[in-house]
Amino acid sequence: MIARLTAAAALLLVAACSSGGSDATGTPANAQTLGPDATRDYPLNGFDRVELAGIDAVSVRTGPGFAVRAQGPQGVLDRLDIRVQNGTLKVGRRSDSLDWGGERSAAKVVVTLPKLAGATVSGSGDMDADRADGDRFEAAVAGSGDLTVRIEAKEAVLSIAGSGNLTARGKIANGTYSVAGSGELDADDLEAGTIRASVAGSGDISAKATGSAAVSIIGSGDVAVGGGARCTVNKVGSGDAKCD
Repeated sequence: MIARLTAAAALLLVAACSSGGSDATGTPANAQTLGPDATRDYPLNGFDRVELAGIDAVSVRTGPGFAVRAQGPQGVLDRLDIRVQNGTLKVGRRSDSLDWGGERSAAKVVVTLPKLAGATVSGSGDMDADRADGDRFEAAVAGSGDLTVRIEAKEAVLSIAGSGNLTARGKIANGTYSVAGSGELDADDLEAGTIRASVAGSGDISAKATGSAAVSIIGSGDVAVGGGARCTVNKVGSGDAKCD
């Protein structure tokens, strides 16, 4: 009996040590493992879309050239996987990296590019973009992350799958908005001529349109359209559609 209790106590001690905590100085254990803060530049170019996968934070800025810089604990930067694939800058983590607390610590990645045509967040990370313009812009959130963007374009396609949030501001001619899940799409400050807005699940869409709005709801989600648009509504479930 005593031997069993001793073994159980040892297991609890190991679990406590491996779960993080602080040392005698109050410094988190994973901070010691990850090392000091550092900055790393990536010589990448030739992309007009940015995709974030994971827990990190990305800020996208339009400018005359390309630049990619990551900031954070040295151990976190060592785990980053930042590369360009088919015109998209992909920001994620290496699949072969060991986790000593790095997957709970986020890096900050600042991206500069001449033009942004698309932005995607998958996972729990956050992205903000200061400007997206042109004929068409696409933004998507998959998971619990957040995406904030200012848009000046002819057409915008905005979508959420999961519990994340997407906030858009600016001005467009036509918009297509969709939420599948419990996410929230806030386009109150994105002035549009015509829009199509659809919700499947318990998510919400708030938007502004001055021309026409086609609204579709399946489930308990809500759609609110301001701006005086002429609305047509198709609804199945307990969700509400409001147009004014």
